[in-house]
Amino acid sequence: MLHSFYRIGFLPSLAYNVILNKLNIREWYSRIDDKIILGALPWKSLRDELVEGKNIRGVVSMNENFELLLLKPWVMSGDDWAQCGVKFLQLPTQDIFETPSQDMLKQGVDFIMSFVPKHNELVYVHCKAGRTRSATLVACYLIKRNNWTPEQAFDLMKSKRFQPDCLDRVMSMARHDGVGVKPHLKCVDVLGFDDELLQMVEGKVEGLLLLYPLGSAPDGEVDQEAKKRLYFMRQTIRNACATMAIVHLLANRCSDSDYEPDSSILRFIKESNQLEPEKKANKFESCQSIATAHEKASVEGQTEAPPASDSTEYHFISIIHDCKNIYEMDGRKHGPINHGPTRPETFLKDGVRVCQSFVTSDNPNFSVLAFVRV
Repeated sequence: MLHSFYRIGFLPSLAYNVILNKLNIREWYSRIDDKIILGALPWKSLRDELVEGKNIRGVVSMNENFELLLLKPWVMSGDDWAQCGVKFLQLPTQDIFETPSQDMLKQGVDFIMSFVPKHNELVYVHCKAGRTRSATLVACYLIKRNNWTPEQAFDLMKSKRFQPDCLDRVMSMARHDGVGVKPHLKCVDVLGFDDELLQMVEGKVEGLLLLYPLGSAPDGEVDQEAKKRLYFMRQTIRNACATMAIVHLLANRCSDSDYEPDSSILRFIKESNQLEPEKKANKFESCQSIATAHEKASVEGQTEAPPASDSTEYHFISIIHDCKNIYEMDGRKHGPINHGPTRPETFLKDGVRVCQSFVTSDNPNFSVLAFVRV
């Protein structure tokens, strides 16, 4: 059943990754070290760029057979790579619900290690998006080659591929444009929902940021008591959901010591704390320093950002924990939604369970990031 679920969602989720790439939220591939490029499905249009430009001489695909067959007209196959003189290894692994077997990981690592003595010859490791199955193999290679811990391997991949993303750009602007958030607060990718992958999220997890397709949100009643207790603001600025999600996290999970002196975001939070959600939004619209950070983060990158008046298909919200419960903070709604009990030590696992409830068989596309204190 789970495999059928994934097959149904394969093409929509691939389209989702293409959208993120076009919006400059996610790179299609990234150089990890002197031997590895970790990436998404290699389009035939990228052949010369990879073979001639990057000197790819080996390829490891973690895709299942149906993925490669379905996209054969557009994606490089084993035969296509062979015609270019490139060695090809396929280690078919189901996405989302499985991790690569020990035998596959050993076979993949041995294949990559065979290229280590070869000067300037690189290996392209991919799955659909270059974030879970292929990242697991690359982590194992880094551990083997460098005698590293899993945490060290993850840190390198995170620095090379998974950051900066759109939310880290918001945070970066918040540090350098007068908003005043200290650098020990970061947004990092959650690579998967297995316990092993969740353990690779370093730092104290203060909250989660979820990007999901509009129309798939589960129903839920507003927790009126939490609405009085938590900082909640309605979203009235179009296409500002990422900034709104960050503000909900900062306001509810940070203390004064997390901000620089004369921080404008801290001043805004304190001045608006007693206002109704709609009044907070009105004040937010007039806060010039925050608006500048949002605008700069939105337009930074290689692609042109959509106008604020344009509608978007995907939406950011934040998931936080407070008073032993998990809350969904979505500015499009009228208040916090209670998703049940949690504890600080189990929040990450409990929180991603809530995130999974936003996934549907019609459009199983989402991305989860952890808001951490390091």
